[in-house]
Amino acid sequence: METKERMMGIFCFIFILLQGSISASISLNKPCWSSDSFLRTRLLEGCTGTQVAFHAYLSSTKCYRNHKTFIFDRVQVNRNGGNGGWYNENTGIFVVPKTGLYAMTWTVAADHGTWFSAQLMVNGEVKGVVMTDADVSGSGIGVHPATGFVLTRLSHDSHVNIRFVSGHGCEVKSDGLIRNTFSGWLMNAAA
Repeated sequence: METKERMMGIFCFIFILLQGSISASISLNKPCWSSDSFLRTRLLEGCTGTQVAFHAYLSSTKCYRNHKTFIFDRVQVNRNGGNGGWYNENTGIFVVPKTGLYAMTWTVAADHGTWFSAQLMVNGEVKGVVMTDADVSGSGIGVHPATGFVLTRLSHDSHVNIRFVSGHGCEVKSDGLIRNTFSGWLMNAAA
């Protein structure tokens, strides 16, 4: 099995587990999540509650400098529940449309021979961090992506982004074999 297929299978398995835990922990009249296929998740019309979710990825390998925001420039899901705010593919910032408990996740991958950290930022405050490396020494050519996941209460109009934290090199690898992604969804709106 190719590395790409293996990674997709693992991500799909984790997503299904997470989907089940969300359904079990939140009582809704109708289910809000349905999987069409891998990474083509959609929100069903008519579910109870406000629909807020986004998923974007970096379309190609790029060089980032210290504390620069990742620009995930390909958006696949961008629902704001009709409350303003959304993920902006030009700035890399998710503007929170409704106060509540959010699930935020991001995956990053360093190019061969490099490493770096990536932080989840909320209004300039670090809420999570991961580190990725790619066989910095030796003759290996492996890429070791890292995924972060944070549950956090976000207020209306908060700004959420992922930023590069210096390491060794600046290359963020994103291509047909590995994708850097940023996703978030409202789990429970504040009363």
